[in-house]
Amino acid sequence: MAILVVAILGAAVGAAVVIAGAWLLREPSAGARRASLSVPTRMALGLTLLVLGYHVAAWSLPDSWTPMKVPLERWWMLAAGAGAMIGSSVAMDRREEEAKRQRDEETK
Repeated sequence: MAILVVAILGAAVGAAVVIAGAWLLREPSAGARRASLSVPTRMALGLTLLVLGYHVAAWSLPDSWTPMKVPLERWWMLAAGAGAMIGSSVAMDRREEEAKRQRDEETK
């Protein structure tokens, strides 16, 4: 019985992460907090959450239900890839903001 509860809880957490990723992929309304993120960063974060949510749910369900998943013992590779994707997107945003700030200072 305990295994069933853990499987249901893991699938629910995975589904919640997938829903959060899908929510980020939508176009934000004006003034929303996520509107401050650039479109590429929002897309990277949303896609990362979709993939991570799927794998959280897949790890908690029986193997016959989800044949395509990263093996659980390699979770750190999935996390490293997700971190690299989000980190590089945020770094490029900062680099773009810095370049824009420098261009604005040069035109003054």
